Amino acid sequence: IALHRNLPDLFHDLAGHLHNLLEFRNLGVVLYDEPGNFLRLHILESSEPEIHAIPDKLPIEGSISGWVWQNQQPFVTADIQQETRFTTVKMASEYGVKSVCILPLTTAHRRLGVLDIWSDKAGAYDRLDLEFAQLVTSQIAVAIENTLNFEEARAAQQELASERDQLRLLLDVGNA
Repeated sequence: IALHRNLPDLFHDLAGHLHNLLEFRNLGVVLYDEPGNFLRLHILESSEPEIHAIPDKLPIEGSISGWVWQNQQPFVTADIQQETRFTTVKMASEYGVKSVCILPLTTAHRRLGVLDIWSDKAGAYDRLDLEFAQLVTSQIAVAIENTLNFEEARAAQQELASERDQLRLLLDVGNA
């Protein structure tokens, strides 16, 4: 998974591999958007087509994903209906989500976001080996960071090429 050069390809590959390790009905990656200061949801896999209708911008305050990102602590609940601290609980329950496991995606360099794992079964993550799940998410975080770094480098190269072309044009005009 570390060889991917764009997020859609990486996310597609992750969804396929994670079924072998974790049980889920819906799987998402939520990444921090620094310029906008919000979290952006990327649905990796869902057995429900309606889940793609969930807004992709999530607030940091009031959302479980925001809490996990801020506190860098996993969040596991057997019954999402029992949670009253978060405003996004109602939205999750509308899509049949019963239990969730949300893990921070963090590297040595930055806090990227969180991995959202949702199930339609109450207590689905009661026996989850949380230590193992955190090891998995640390590897996912490294892969995401590599992909983001590659995308940023490619964008910087394109910007430099554009500036170079503009300077060449100015030089040609000046010489003419």
